[in-house]
Amino acid sequence: MGVKMLSETQAHLLNWIKLGTLLERTDMTGAGEHLEYFMGGAAVERSEIEALESQGLIEALSTWTIHDYGYVRYGLTTFGLTVLHTYEQEGSG
Repeated sequence: MGVKMLSETQAHLLNWIKLGTLLERTDMTGAGEHLEYFMGGAAVERSEIEALESQGLIEALSTWTIHDYGYVRYGLTTFGLTVLHTYEQEGSG
């Protein structure tokens, strides 16, 4: 029986899960153009998230707002997991 190894991208995803964060933070105070993304406590580029989405490794399943907090549920498709993340919306309310 062979052992299936994780790809580098899958290992990276597991590291983010272990560190407990996959966060999209949105600045709602201005024109809504300023977005910051953090994974595992480190800033990442939107292109990295887009690359994961294009490879079918991660997908945004739903987004919604309750009071001053925005929520994004991401599906980590290759692991059959979903992760719920929150971000505070500045300037709302």
